Amino acid sequence: LEIGDGARLEPALRQVIAELQTSATDHIIEARIDLPSGGVPCDLNRVSQLASNLLGNALTYGDPAAPVKFTAEVTDDEFVLTVANTGEPISAETRSRIFEPFERSAESHNKEGLGLGLFIAHSIASAHRGTLGVTSDTEQTKFTFRMPTQHGTNQ
Repeated sequence: LEIGDGARLEPALRQVIAELQTSATDHIIEARIDLPSGGVPCDLNRVSQLASNLLGNALTYGDPAAPVKFTAEVTDDEFVLTVANTGEPISAETRSRIFEPFERSAESHNKEGLGLGLFIAHSIASAHRGTLGVTSDTEQTKFTFRMPTQHGTNQ
């Protein structure tokens, strides 16, 4: 993994949000980005793609009457990006396979796409020595990307 200029991550994430907001004018995106001035060591393009995939899914599958919540912050030695929306919960069966390629939930049969977005996001998380998880219930569906901000000895 080649680490790019992570200091530009905040403007890149804000650009992702702005671009997706223009195509989802019926949704409200509540964004909170709190990153250190020195940036976050990451592949800027790939983390932006991960954020775009998660936010795009939230806008596609979430309830347009409720805001999508996007947060990005550094806590301790970890970068944490979350995207949460309300809407129909993702079944436990679907959650168990959601990061596999071409996985489509029964609820998404009328949506466009190949089912690769979450697989790609999961691969990006792994390449950054991070994790991508999902929780989903009647209150909200939330995807959480966690990645260490300190370089390991293998970097």
